[in-house]
Amino acid sequence: VFSFLIVIVLFRLFTYQVWKREPWKSLAPGQYQRRVKLIARRGIIYDRDMNILAMDLPISSLAVDPTQIKNIHATCSALARVLGGNEKTYEELVEKKEKKSFVKIKQEITEEQKRVLIKSKIPGLIFLDGRKRVHPCGTLALPVLGIVNRQHRGVGGVEQAMDRILRGEDGWAVLQKDGLNRKFSSVDYPVEKPINGEHVVLTIDHVYQTIVEEELRRGVIEHMARGGSAVLMDPFTGEVLAMASVLGNEVKDKKDYFENLMQNQAVQIAFEPGSTFKIVTASAALQEGFFRPNSLVHCENGAYHLAGYTIHDHNKGYAWLTLSQIVEYSSNIGMAKVGRKIGKKILYKYAQDFGFGNRTGIGLPGEVSGILRPVYQWSDFSTATISFGQGVSVTTLQIACMVSAVANGGELLKPRIFRAVLDEKGRELKTFPEETIRRVISQNIADKMKTILEKVVEYGSGTEARVEGI
Repeated sequence: VFSFLIVIVLFRLFTYQVWKREPWKSLAPGQYQRRVKLIARRGIIYDRDMNILAMDLPISSLAVDPTQIKNIHATCSALARVLGGNEKTYEELVEKKEKKSFVKIKQEITEEQKRVLIKSKIPGLIFLDGRKRVHPCGTLALPVLGIVNRQHRGVGGVEQAMDRILRGEDGWAVLQKDGLNRKFSSVDYPVEKPINGEHVVLTIDHVYQTIVEEELRRGVIEHMARGGSAVLMDPFTGEVLAMASVLGNEVKDKKDYFENLMQNQAVQIAFEPGSTFKIVTASAALQEGFFRPNSLVHCENGAYHLAGYTIHDHNKGYAWLTLSQIVEYSSNIGMAKVGRKIGKKILYKYAQDFGFGNRTGIGLPGEVSGILRPVYQWSDFSTATISFGQGVSVTTLQIACMVSAVANGGELLKPRIFRAVLDEKGRELKTFPEETIRRVISQNIADKMKTILEKVVEYGSGTEARVEGI
């Protein structure tokens, strides 16, 4: 009988280990192996002078295996002494999931706390290594930089736009584990090392960025605005030196405050440009030869009746003004007449040539194109109002590009916020060269427009923007 039973056992062993071994063989590694992810270090984001704006720091988290804890009260008392907090809180957390083998205790612990806990040799403790994204300059340029989510993927701004470059590739390792679920490395098991992310250098200057944000915040508070945005750009290279977004106090009390805080208003919000758009109309009038700087236009003494509507000037009425004075005093009526004279097709063409109605292509997520309706939808009245910036919507970045085209001699440049991509050792892998989109106006007309715009801040409607020596 015993011999027969032994034969049966041997037959079953032969069946499971030799004859039909594959199904069982595939399940076996799970009993003594564990594949773990090796997290790649995310690349650093630098400003133009290699100051760090965003970087990864290694962190440790703490979990416990309640099935390995012999004395819950003693363990939780020790955790409270090292980590701080209430002992009963830890006890409730562990007892609630007593039958589980993994309970998260604290998301982030210091190296000193980790060292003390390891030295105490408390059974059941599990230490998890991870990474945390930090911003050495605080919230400076945060809507431009963006953030990372729990999966360490970029959300918004540069983090999202350059996510594939910054995040690198995670690796993996196969570890041995014993019956107590303890893990050990083994030279016999494969390891795929992570490939750390590459670094990104921006055109942003953190000093200029600080100044622009401070001044913008002051303006938003002074005028009790819901928010504001500003762009500081080098007109000869297209490099964005600062890009700021600020929220007003009334927005800070809303539930969606964080979403608004992370919105890059300079590229994601379009608005009616108002009188800044008069640069387009005046440039078109000069370039096409309809007007000269000293050409006279009658400004109807402050009230211009057109198509059943009345257009007013913002402060007082004017009679005869030159084109230069129309820009200088910011006369809506004068510019409406200039726009009607050059015609809607020409005005539309120059608005497009200056970059309105299309995204700039800066490469930041969420950029909007603004609204420039097709010319067949323009009436006489809308042509007049668009001439002074009403009935069209633009972004702050588009305005900066338009003014830069006048400042640099008439060329529309593609704005740049990315300067270079570097490898781990700081070697340059990729650069982002200057790119000219098109010539909008001639050098001669650009010079005339600059002279006109100087008068605006010298003794026109923009005297508050005047800076001594500039």
